[in-house]
Amino acid sequence: MLLIEAVRQTFISVSEIFYKQFDEQYVVFSKINVDFTAFCFPCDARIEMIVTDISKSESNTRYKALVNIYQMDKDVVKTEVVYYLYDANNMKKIEKMKAQSLVNEMLEVS
Repeated sequence: MLLIEAVRQTFISVSEIFYKQFDEQYVVFSKINVDFTAFCFPCDARIEMIVTDISKSESNTRYKALVNIYQMDKDVVKTEVVYYLYDANNMKKIEKMKAQSLVNEMLEVS
């Protein structure tokens, strides 16, 4: 889980620094495929991210990227991620609406 969190923090950080689109951004990832190719030990490791596709719309931007972790220049984790950047103000409204809808649905079932 620690390595997957390192991957997640990498694409969030890269997006915040290099792909700033909104004053306040909200990152939502929709896909993460992970291949653990070797043991990763608590020693120096390097993370590399390559953005392979960017697709913009009015409300968001979709990114596809490869995020890999290396130790001694050998792959230990290879990931493919798809994530979106949204305006945080819009996303907070959507998130609240979806949460309320779920709660209402759960109350109807019980």
